[in-house]
Amino acid sequence: MNKKCVGCGILLQTQNKENSGYVSDLNFSYCERCFRNINYSEINDLNVAIDNHSIIDKINKKSDLVFFVADLLNLSEDLIKIYKKISKPKYFVINKIDVLPKSITLDKITNLLKNEYKITENIIYTSKNNSNLLDKIEKAKNIYFCGLSNSGKSTIISNLTGNNNLIKSYMLNSTQDYNIVDFEDKKIIDCPGFVLVSNLQNDKLLKIILPSKKINPRTFQISKEVTLNFHDIFSIRLEDENSVTCYISNGLVIKKIYKEIAEYDEITIPSNSDLIIKGIGFINIKNKTTIKITKNLIVDIRNSIFK
Repeated sequence: MNKKCVGCGILLQTQNKENSGYVSDLNFSYCERCFRNINYSEINDLNVAIDNHSIIDKINKKSDLVFFVADLLNLSEDLIKIYKKISKPKYFVINKIDVLPKSITLDKITNLLKNEYKITENIIYTSKNNSNLLDKIEKAKNIYFCGLSNSGKSTIISNLTGNNNLIKSYMLNSTQDYNIVDFEDKKIIDCPGFVLVSNLQNDKLLKIILPSKKINPRTFQISKEVTLNFHDIFSIRLEDENSVTCYISNGLVIKKIYKEIAEYDEITIPSNSDLIIKGIGFINIKNKTTIKITKNLIVDIRNSIFK
């Protein structure tokens, strides 16, 4: 009996409680991981291995139309490279625009996508309250939704189809296998999230790091040799006077401290650049400077969205 979990898409099994897809009874609709998350808000780190190349290959072979879902806080060159490997008709969907501050307009995002990432066509903006894509899918039969884990793919599909079984949670890779939703005469496929190297490797921090409300940008006027500490997760130390604005979840505490970072990497930042802390958000740095950051922190640098 090949039955899949209606929440995450994983094949259900009764043999091993330590493996993904476990249920005590194959008549159940949800695997134990999804059931405990839905009913007890319990986060289980158990994940199947995700292979980006196999996801791209399947999309390119099977899909009629692709919605590639991302959010502004997690845009990076690595993510764009994956998007550009998809050869089928596609839309680049910027989700969660409801959490962005007013200073980040859709025009600014569009200019960033076109000028920095060279995406020039089929850009869509959505949020949890507005993700109606019906007019885009009229002729397609096999429609794939893909993107990073926690980009909001499953929520968009639920809003589109009215199917509320899909797991929507703070877990990393909550969708663990291809989850097929029948909708009218179409099949909507929720793909496992692509895996990229990220600072976000701990499920327990996701409720703090992933914004659920509109972000309040936090600006700091930095004097020489001040360290910004971010929720004791990472730190940044600026060697010159500067102005920095953080576009990061309101729940993540930022404080000034006056001590060195024990172990650090050193990076030169051009003027008016965005320092992307992968998986967490970005920091706009006004003036050219050299910074010290927590060693092995995974970052990108881009021309600022405010240019």
